[in-house]
Amino acid sequence: MSEYLYIAPRLDGIALFSSDALSETTERHKVLLDVGTVTGGVDPVREIERRTDLAGVVIGLTTGVPDRARLQIAGAVLRRGLRLWIYWPNEEAIRCVGRER
Repeated sequence: MSEYLYIAPRLDGIALFSSDALSETTERHKVLLDVGTVTGGVDPVREIERRTDLAGVVIGLTTGVPDRARLQIAGAVLRRGLRLWIYWPNEEAIRCVGRER
């Protein structure tokens, strides 16, 4: 299983989790992720830069559109060459994001 970094919707915490559910995703999918325990007080961009073992990053959202802070995090993920997903936990929906999106 691959390891992913989850960033909580309020950007107030992260979690590391393993999953087989994300590797085959290409667009929007219905999925319920079990991200485990979220830890607060961590800078998401520093974690993205620090961790060399990540298969990708999942950014949680409560609304439909990412704001500037989330777009900056997304840029850091894509610059590292990692896969990126936007996740709406209340809808159990996830979307794979690439540079073109």
